[in-house]
Amino acid sequence: MFEIIEKIAKDEAHDKRYRDHSLVGNYKGIRECHIESDFLLIYEK
Repeated sequence: MFEIIEKIAKDEAHDKRYRDHSLVGNYKGIRECHIESDFLLIYEK
């Protein structure tokens, strides 16, 4: 988990397996990564 957080903080590309994507609607401007199938990382860029 710390690897993906570090890459996000440094604005570096990360592995597609995390399925990083933008959220929509009330969450516009927020992004989400799937660390594991039932563990999500939600962050603002």
